[in-house]
Amino acid sequence: MKKIGITGYMGSGKTTACGIFEHLGVSVYYSDIEAKAAYQDKDIQERVSEIAGAPICHHGILNTGLLADIIFRQPDKSALINGIVHPYVWNHFLQWCGQQNSAYILFESALLFQTELFARFDDIILINTPLQELYARIQYRNGWSEEEISRRLQQQNISPQAVRQCKYIVNNAENELMLPQILDIHEAILSS
Repeated sequence: MKKIGITGYMGSGKTTACGIFEHLGVSVYYSDIEAKAAYQDKDIQERVSEIAGAPICHHGILNTGLLADIIFRQPDKSALINGIVHPYVWNHFLQWCGQQNSAYILFESALLFQTELFARFDDIILINTPLQELYARIQYRNGWSEEEISRRLQQQNISPQAVRQCKYIVNNAENELMLPQILDIHEAILSS
């Protein structure tokens, strides 16, 4: 079974694209959802709380404010936390793959290149959206300031070198339709 990574900045339309692939019968692993679920593991809670200097969960509920502050404002601690959570998510993904029966699977992650996971996939799909549209979408969806959006997007930087490593690119600008592009990619993956 082929393993395909799908990436793009927050607000680029990864979730929408993945939903289309799911309608085509493709199994999709949402790494961000699974990363949040990882914090229910008591060992991870303890290790991350030690790094954070405060409990990361309270009565089983993840303190997303504290976690976001660390991930987006404290790079040293962020690297330590990612070193705990990312391997957990990857191992969970591998177990999940064994339970799937679609022709290929997708691993959705905004951090595919930052974590160097891209090398573990047969191909990469990039959802590409103009920066101005990203800001507008994120402001509408999350209500964040331009400064906060910039800080978070910097964490997800996709370099020109990374773009060249993507076999497929879906242009998700306001004036372009994703569906025909995704249908073409789906057919290309099935026939390769």
